[in-house]
Amino acid sequence: MAVGSHFSLTAIDYAKSKLPGVLLLTSEITKDAREDYYLTFNQIDTKKISRIKIDILEDSLFDSLPSFIQGYLLAKDDQREHILKIIQKILVYSSTMNFNILSGYYASGMIKSLQFAKYNQQGKIIGNKICAALLYSPSENFPTGKLSLQVFLPTVNFNPRKPIAKCWT
Repeated sequence: MAVGSHFSLTAIDYAKSKLPGVLLLTSEITKDAREDYYLTFNQIDTKKISRIKIDILEDSLFDSLPSFIQGYLLAKDDQREHILKIIQKILVYSSTMNFNILSGYYASGMIKSLQFAKYNQQGKIIGNKICAALLYSPSENFPTGKLSLQVFLPTVNFNPRKPIAKCWT
């Protein structure tokens, strides 16, 4: 048996000639309208389909978050799933996306930040590849803290056209 996301025609021909009786299956993860995930296997020869429901454990994402975000999410049970989906979407944006924890004192007090960016192998941010940040601000007005999302939009230099000739006299 061989399982892969795709088999080239060369690989299929090789398997049929050198590995008689081999079962070639392609696999993929699919999601249905009810947000359930399935591992789907397709046989190349007969096109039979097997689907196995899989449970996505979001605890692994939760466990990887820093304690200040975990504490906030535990206190805000009604917002936990929504915030975890936002974090998942940010991380899925790119395979090189990761997060780093920053903290500092500002005029409004202590702010902790979970900064999402693209990092190189040395752990340094690649150029200016900061995508988003979750800012956590504990304060007297918000006993469980205040969480906000900061999104960095790409910027470009704006060079307006220069007029070729004056249009007035």
